[in-house]
Amino acid sequence: MKNIPTVTIGIPAFNEEANIGKLLQNLLLQKENGFVIEKIIVISDGSTDQTVKVVQKVKDKKISLIKGKTRKGSSSRQEQIIQQCSSNILLLLDADIVPETNNFVRKITQPILKDESVGLVSAKILPAKPKNYFESVVVFSHKLKVSMDNDLKGNNEVYLCHGPARALSKKFYQTLQIPNTIGNDAYCYFECKRKRFKFVYEADAVVRYRAPGDLMGQLRQSTRFYECKSALQNFFDKETLETEYYISKQILVKTALKGLLKDPIRATVYTLTLFVSKLLKSIRVIKSTHLWVPVKSSKHVS
Repeated sequence: MKNIPTVTIGIPAFNEEANIGKLLQNLLLQKENGFVIEKIIVISDGSTDQTVKVVQKVKDKKISLIKGKTRKGSSSRQEQIIQQCSSNILLLLDADIVPETNNFVRKITQPILKDESVGLVSAKILPAKPKNYFESVVVFSHKLKVSMDNDLKGNNEVYLCHGPARALSKKFYQTLQIPNTIGNDAYCYFECKRKRFKFVYEADAVVRYRAPGDLMGQLRQSTRFYECKSALQNFFDKETLETEYYISKQILVKTALKGLLKDPIRATVYTLTLFVSKLLKSIRVIKSTHLWVPVKSSKHVS
């Protein structure tokens, strides 16, 4: 009789008291069909709130809590999780998300279980219902991005590799060393391609997240995205990056027109936000590092 495949879930957490308990309870209710969740590793990345106490209140032998005394950043903590993992699949999750169903783990791991050449699987991320007008603008922009993703073909899958939820095969994660840099999700994607593993975007594996509810939070996220592409040039050749990140003017215009026709006010507000974030990046008013500044308005998913 063959051994049942095992899954380790790794969650770096910095000041995540608002959501980490709900996430863990959700994971403990996941249906284990054709695999077993071996352990859930939570690393508190020098949290100064009640993150550790909230995790300790969730009593289950699968949960392993590591109390990091100093902040090292998500990339460093993910690398720490990799070093402690021996399961067939490693599932890396952000602490400020919630899976949509109790079949989420099964959905995101299936591509790896079915095809040993698959090294990396990304989930579909959807925003929670907005709580204020600005958040509704960001949610609107996300819907436009999803429609644009459907138009992208070929070498643009980097846009589908979402950091909040990724599954890695053992063959892949054992060869992976995540550097202390911003954009570790994109780094994993390009390493997957460089090592000739397959990448899969699993649209049926859905997690919810809370979009930024204020201008500064959105500016930080946008600026971080732009700087991520620059940081990746330290690890991958420029031609590969330009090919993967390229979006034709035709698709950009089509998406912009769709937004303006559907909701001209929100589309205009979001366009102005993008313009400001690019301006701030160029004059380096907001500078991103691997030590991400959390967006407090995005912590309450429900």
